[in-house]
Amino acid sequence: MQLKLDATLSAQRIELRDLQALAGDAHAQLSGLITHAASDAPWGFKLDAALKDFDPALWWPGRDELAVAQQRRAG
Repeated sequence: MQLKLDATLSAQRIELRDLQALAGDAHAQLSGLITHAASDAPWGFKLDAALKDFDPALWWPGRDELAVAQQRRAG
């Protein structure tokens, strides 16, 4: 798995020029702008995304243990 990031960050603005998450043939690509005009204002998002065979579970540490715990609680 690989993660590539080209971004500029500040307290009120995140500019994503290119964010890529790669795992084999699967990938996710994201670009755009995330803004926070004031501390009492909500975050704003203007993003473009492309996904190909992407499974976010691959990027979630402990996902197998979480699934087992959820099954135990449900059963």
